[in-house]
Amino acid sequence: MDGVVTADGAQVRPRRADAQRNRASILEAALAVLIEDGPDAPLDKIARRAGVGNATVYRHFLDRDELVRAVILAVVERNAATAEELLATEPDPVAALRAFMHRGADSRISAIGTVLSEWVDKEVPRFAEANDRILAALRRMISDGQRRGLLRPDIGVGDVFLALCQLTRPMPGVDARLSSPYAHRHLDLLVDGLCTSTPTPLVEAVDLDRLHARSGHA
Repeated sequence: MDGVVTADGAQVRPRRADAQRNRASILEAALAVLIEDGPDAPLDKIARRAGVGNATVYRHFLDRDELVRAVILAVVERNAATAEELLATEPDPVAALRAFMHRGADSRISAIGTVLSEWVDKEVPRFAEANDRILAALRRMISDGQRRGLLRPDIGVGDVFLALCQLTRPMPGVDARLSSPYAHRHLDLLVDGLCTSTPTPLVEAVDLDRLHARSGHA
């Protein structure tokens, strides 16, 4: 039976069902706690939130660094799967784009970028692949919408992805429960603006691929 590939490309034996559930619980709890308290959040708080003991956390993750990287990778891969699912199942490209942005906000993708971005090596193959999958799916949604006359012709994936991150970024000192509804409202306003029939001319955009290549990011 094939093994499970970790974030650094190593292969390990498949986990039992209960171990898989524990790992998933730890990752979900860690995401919430790390966003609340930052990357130095106590591991015992994460364990309590996940409903497991500290020893269980260390059985799955050797140290804090490995746990943080696993959290980031899980969020990015989840968003890649979401984008591809919507691309395959939603015939309306605008509806697919809107759904991806709302589900991306719920997954806290911008929060991990704000709080934890320096903890992941963007050259790690799994991270780079997931990031590329997101951008490829968004490009397909946008180009399909433009071809069908549903989206304005002068936008690109950089406009959509960077706006998602900016509009859903957690505000310092503001409870996420208060800011989350506004993030979703602003995302709907953004998508409506992308569909406007009387667009305001835009300043020249920065090509996202060239920007990433220049900065050394995937």
